[in-house]
Amino acid sequence: MTSDTPIDKHNIHYPYTLLIPTGIFARGPGTLLQFGLCGNHDNPPKQSSASGSIKHGEQLQTTARTVLSEGTAVSYLECFLLCGMDSHCRLAEFNSDLLTCAVIGEYTSSGTTSNAHVWTFIRQTF
Repeated sequence: MTSDTPIDKHNIHYPYTLLIPTGIFARGPGTLLQFGLCGNHDNPPKQSSASGSIKHGEQLQTTARTVLSEGTAVSYLECFLLCGMDSHCRLAEFNSDLLTCAVIGEYTSSGTTSNAHVWTFIRQTF
């Protein structure tokens, strides 16, 4: 479980994580009715199913972050698509001056700074 998993923090001391009927993840003792997530998880996704907010000219400042990948990209759309294809991605930054893309996992933000060359995608759905 990652630190930004949408989870009910009320019973955090329990050892198991499960999906409850309200549609959120919760901790429990392992004896409750449990629901499963079905699908073929061996095949990587072929298209982006993520949505989020796009900020142009604002670079997110982070005090801690996990860089999942860095490389070149010809457009911010290509960069954001790479983020949408990785379930661990929480943020993507495209630098139009350098044509670079950084795909970021978990992060802690300390605000934004102005940078005209940066497009930032902040993922909201997974």
